Amino acid sequence: MAHTPSSPGHMKLIRCILAIAVISPWALATVSAADKPAATPSALDDDSCLQCHSDKTLTKTDKAGKEVSLFVDTAVIKASAHSAQTCAGCHSDLTENHPDEKIAAKPVDCRGCHELQSVSYEKSAHGIALNQGNKSAPNCVDCHGAHAVLAPTSPASSLYFTHLAQTCGSCHGQESQDVQASVHGRAAAKGERESATCVDCHNDHQMESLKGASSYKISIEICSKPPGMEFETSPCAEAGPISQLSQIWNKSTNNQPMKKLLAITLAITALATWSARADDAKTLYDAKCAKCHGEDGKGQKVMGKHLGCKDYTDPKVQAALTDDAAIKATKEGLTDPTGKVLMKPEPTLSDDDEKALVAYMRTFKP
Repeated sequence: MAHTPSSPGHMKLIRCILAIAVISPWALATVSAADKPAATPSALDDDSCLQCHSDKTLTKTDKAGKEVSLFVDTAVIKASAHSAQTCAGCHSDLTENHPDEKIAAKPVDCRGCHELQSVSYEKSAHGIALNQGNKSAPNCVDCHGAHAVLAPTSPASSLYFTHLAQTCGSCHGQESQDVQASVHGRAAAKGERESATCVDCHNDHQMESLKGASSYKISIEICSKPPGMEFETSPCAEAGPISQLSQIWNKSTNNQPMKKLLAITLAITALATWSARADDAKTLYDAKCAKCHGEDGKGQKVMGKHLGCKDYTDPKVQAALTDDAAIKATKEGLTDPTGKVLMKPEPTLSDDDEKALVAYMRTFKP
């Protein structure tokens, strides 16, 4: 018998439909919320940052009670070496909840783009002092600037050779005065790039204190370098001290005592140069390779084990790996048969860097 509108069966069906209509939206919303991953704050875009930081009156008070400007001049950034960089590219810790979350921006970590320089800095007199708790030790911003970072070759840069004495003088006042009064400082002030500057003697990122250094070290390792470049990586290395001494040798054919002295000096200078190149190769290896292959070359780091890195202290591994194959792997990277990336290519390395890395790899022993 068919149900009539007033029959008990029909009324029960209507009540079920109404219940489903009421409960379903709640149930669907609950399932949807459970399935959907928690939202994560997204990075700020430049326009959002400049809504506040384009205001020239925007300031904050630091821990010392000093008022600090938070104004960002976009014209300065566009003229800087970081003109193509975004705010979030450097200030990656900030999210769209800033500044309402009342969490101050963290110091920028330059390692993300400048890994090799960061590794060198950590080993320098400045980096060691900072890691030991000396808060007055200079960091990247103190030397390079913040938003107005310029290439050292730019005459407007704080690291341009004519400005170095003043830049370093912000911490080393007396030393800066001594340099500026010296023959080197006076020549630099005249625009003569052949004059020695602070970084020519003390190095740049791997800043070295020469207090207590022997006259031998200073004369061989410091004074022999052509100003304006790292001698061991200079394209003009052939015109450096070895070549200069060779020219003197050729002019001293009849002076046997001078030839003996020059022979000793040439040997010492060559050893110092090769030693400097070896130090640079180790710095490269530590920055680019050690995270997987390990400082000892055994490949026993967590990532090295995961990727199946070979043990470079094994003579059989060394014998099986040719220099050309090692250089090719560095240039082009490595993948396994499934296409999994084992090693990313390093396109920023020069031919000399790649050769130096291979030579350093050959020094690993059991």
